[in-house]
Amino acid sequence: MFVKNDDSAEKRYYNGKIGVVTKLESDTVHVLTPDGQELAVQAFEWTNVRYEMSGDDISEDNAGSFAEIPLKHAWAITIHKSQGLTIDRVIIDVSEAFTHGQAYVALSRCRSLEGLVLRSPVSSLNVISGPAVRRFNQEAERYQPDRLTLERHREAYRVFLLTELFNFGGFKERLKKFEHLLPNAEAEVLTVAEKMAQALATYSDERIRSAVSYFKEKLEVATVSLHQALNNFVGTSKELAAHADQLLQWIVDRSSLLEKFTKEEFSAETYLEGQRKKVKLTNSLLKQLNAKPNEALFEQLMEWREKTAKKENMLGSMLFTEQTLAAVAAKLPQTLKSLSGIKGIGPEKTNRYGAAILTMIRTYEHQKDGGEAQVKLF
Repeated sequence: MFVKNDDSAEKRYYNGKIGVVTKLESDTVHVLTPDGQELAVQAFEWTNVRYEMSGDDISEDNAGSFAEIPLKHAWAITIHKSQGLTIDRVIIDVSEAFTHGQAYVALSRCRSLEGLVLRSPVSSLNVISGPAVRRFNQEAERYQPDRLTLERHREAYRVFLLTELFNFGGFKERLKKFEHLLPNAEAEVLTVAEKMAQALATYSDERIRSAVSYFKEKLEVATVSLHQALNNFVGTSKELAAHADQLLQWIVDRSSLLEKFTKEEFSAETYLEGQRKKVKLTNSLLKQLNAKPNEALFEQLMEWREKTAKKENMLGSMLFTEQTLAAVAAKLPQTLKSLSGIKGIGPEKTNRYGAAILTMIRTYEHQKDGGEAQVKLF
């Protein structure tokens, strides 16, 4: 069983992956994994880093290190040692669990119920609760809410969310570098919102709708003013562009939320539903400054990565990193050999995915040039 995640670009194994040793060499162990791959595993160095405060800074001190092949016999392991592992098939015995959380740790190691075998029945004595859990359960029993208490808290929560809707603290914070671009924001937005805050609990549905219309209009005017002035003000400063994007994103999100209540009455359920629907900023200033070469191709590659990773039941970043696909989009390799030479790809991934990647490059170049583009795979 592997006891370490593979930190190479290929991500060939993970902590808890099972395999069978097929060959031993002086410095290498060959392991056959359940998915049919034979991996050559060599020693990995672990370091014990000690952190110390040095004035206001934190310094690192290497207290020692050791190197060993990241494998161990998988016939048995204690529950404590299994923490952090992900196992496909396991036989578990929690009959002598002696501390809280032990049964949970053991049972949650396995990916599926099909791969889980219990060596002995799990009794209530084996599932030990921690002191904090017991206190919580006791208090939950002691303070059972009645209908009146529930309604009171429900209304308090509704008022809290209503206050959040008209809370422009986030707008004020993000406006700090751009106040001169919106000289009326303080008086027409921030001051009005602060005065309203104390009386919101008494607002009728009609008055809430009027307030929504007022602030929505002010944010629309602010958006137009900012779009006209921000490009010149930001220039080539990535720091200012990032701050400007944060401001614009906040305005877009809040405007979208306010729009919802121009048509519907305010309620906690409607607010939470609207808050979950985030609107993507379409004209990011930072994205314009950081635009990658052949960005349309890069986005296609990223979309393909996510679909492929989902089919293979793995994380997209384990298949290809964003940096690797950005390099592919920038270099536009024309052959499998040149694709294999890009950092993070290599021969193995080229054999598995090279044809699909080069096909996307060919299609992109054809659409970009408006003509035929010949790509040699070999």
